[in-house]
Amino acid sequence: MLMLAGCRSESVDQAILARDSAGVQIVENTATAEMDLAEWRLSDSTQLEIGNTQLSRAATPLRLSDGRVVVANAGTNELHFYDESGRLIRTVGQAGSEPGDFGALMWVARLAADSLVAWDSGNRRFHFFDDQGNFARSFDLVEWEDISFPLPIGFFDDGTLLAYGSVLFGPGAQGGLHRDSFPTFVFDEHGEPLAGLGPYIGDEIFFLMRGSQTRYADVIPFGRVSQWAVRGDRYYFGTSDRYEIGAYSRRGRLVRLIRRQYDRPPVAPEDISMYRRARMARTSDPYWREVIAQWLVASPYAQTMPAYGPFMVDADGNLWVRDYLTRDDGTAEWTVFDPEGRITATAETPPGLLSLDVGSDYVLGIWQDQMGAQSIRLYGLLKE
Repeated sequence: MLMLAGCRSESVDQAILARDSAGVQIVENTATAEMDLAEWRLSDSTQLEIGNTQLSRAATPLRLSDGRVVVANAGTNELHFYDESGRLIRTVGQAGSEPGDFGALMWVARLAADSLVAWDSGNRRFHFFDDQGNFARSFDLVEWEDISFPLPIGFFDDGTLLAYGSVLFGPGAQGGLHRDSFPTFVFDEHGEPLAGLGPYIGDEIFFLMRGSQTRYADVIPFGRVSQWAVRGDRYYFGTSDRYEIGAYSRRGRLVRLIRRQYDRPPVAPEDISMYRRARMARTSDPYWREVIAQWLVASPYAQTMPAYGPFMVDADGNLWVRDYLTRDDGTAEWTVFDPEGRITATAETPPGLLSLDVGSDYVLGIWQDQMGAQSIRLYGLLKE
């Protein structure tokens, strides 16, 4: 069985302390691994598996309320719809710049009543569809004040959009290690600027320069990465410096701080060696191998691991926080917090299972092997 975590034991309940501070609820989760945390399970076998012959750079699979599955097939700039048996029943969109066409399809998300929104980064446009894939409308993501290229984070349940300002990589960028703050803002359901939410701290990025131009930039090895999740009327943000995640209202008011007792492990020499090998193995082009090799030598390395990796919110409002992965092919371990920020469960998902959509009783994801071949896999979620 693949393990996930259900009902809290008395010892775990006693290890959760909640208090208010200046109108913000602070939830301290001091439960340790030795305590009897509940374990949820993925089913032993998949309930649905869709082969890789139709998939090309697929992302963000979603299970609709009637059991159909929709996925953003970025390689063909199409939305693929599958029935409950995994049969492809419809494709929507094509490469292009007309409404309903995609310049560069990146992801699809679920809105109210199984309606869908797809982000087209090539045309910098959102396309909206009904639950059958019929095109409804679109809007362009416009600049905000002096931010020419805002980037989307996610949609709230009222149709408004959370976005942030991008990091400067072109002329004007400075070499070396940077961790800048970036602005965030909300657009209304028609794409009009609605409100600015203020700056948030960004990722630890090292810029390798050639003269005044950025030659290559990326998060430093084992560096801190700011994580986001949007669901319902809340968004979550954390920097991974420590195990602390903030829950915010749609308009940026801090509602809750979720904390967990956690000691960040040090980065060992073998971790650095493994990171370098894995990073170079992902690059075959001779030019980029040379550039990345230079970047790996020039970049600083974090001394401790981040406190956590990405997080997401499931259909029931539970926050799933993934442990930081030191290996791309490693089993992903998750800690699940209930909507009030209290630790509820632990979970494991198999190596290579990405872009998860978690419902009350299922986990849907895209599995990718070491050669990049993809398949969509649906597991049952058992909360014992």
